[in-house]
Amino acid sequence: QQIVNELSDTHEKLVSDEALKKEIEELLQYSVLLDNAKISVAVTDGRVILDGVVSSDYLRSQADQLAYWAGAKHVDVRGIRVDALHSDQDLRIKRYEQVSDEEIRDIVARSWQIDPRLVGYDISAVVEQGNVTITGTVADVVAKQAAELDARYTIGVRKIDNQLIVKWPETNPPDEQIATWVKEALRRDPYVDSANVKVDVENSHVALYGIVDSQLEKEHAGWIASRQIGVVHIDNSLTVRKDWIPKSDEAIEKDLKERLAMDFLDPENRVTCKVENGVALLEGSVDSWFMWQDAVAQAVAAGAREPHVMIDVRYGEANNTPYYGPFDYVPR
Repeated sequence: QQIVNELSDTHEKLVSDEALKKEIEELLQYSVLLDNAKISVAVTDGRVILDGVVSSDYLRSQADQLAYWAGAKHVDVRGIRVDALHSDQDLRIKRYEQVSDEEIRDIVARSWQIDPRLVGYDISAVVEQGNVTITGTVADVVAKQAAELDARYTIGVRKIDNQLIVKWPETNPPDEQIATWVKEALRRDPYVDSANVKVDVENSHVALYGIVDSQLEKEHAGWIASRQIGVVHIDNSLTVRKDWIPKSDEAIEKDLKERLAMDFLDPENRVTCKVENGVALLEGSVDSWFMWQDAVAQAVAAGAREPHVMIDVRYGEANNTPYYGPFDYVPR
């Protein structure tokens, strides 16, 4: 309801202006997002002024963020002009051609050092012909994903093998406890309708199933789950609901039956469908929640206005894993 922000700025000058300028210049130079942007950097008493041309306001915000992460006390990006037609292909080609494995390793390591999501972790990179292998130990899935993303956004990186191990400082809680924490966190979150999300946990690996209204809601649900104690991996299988384009029941049903016939060849896993007023009723029995989710996704892909899922999941019952809510999915 209300936030009182009493934080004070105690920024201390840890590096010289010259060192900060060099750091920002190299971070900008090796950023994939800014690979054809030439941005000049001026630093006075820790305050940074950036000038240049980029093709979108998003790229300008990326330059702003990199400067802050490098240790700037204040960043002024008003000198960066946004021109949607800006493109310097010669500069882009030159940067990719000249970068070496040693430079890639150096800039990736420095990106990890300044990323606030990775403070305190000992992470290493081995680079061979642009292929980056990441090793080390982190405390949560978000840090593991952040390390890979930082490397992916570095010029010259061709492929990433993320071997980071997620290890919590204490003994991992049981799967049932992790599932409870994830579900409670989703229920508290203002962006996610937790009633539409099913949670499965096995060996600290969390899987999310169901249907959501937007890509933002799907990604946010995965982020919320990844922040819970004990989680080592997220399998986000949530299906994003599409804006319904009117289509006859006959056409939806024909398309959906063909899709289900291709997906469920095993006689022990059968899903039948019926469509009325654009609503697809799915019935049957399958082994796993992954199959359950696949049927949901196929209904949306076939053009159903809304899937009503009455599919029994044998795997969940047989293994007594911590699923929430009924197996049926009938939206409001």
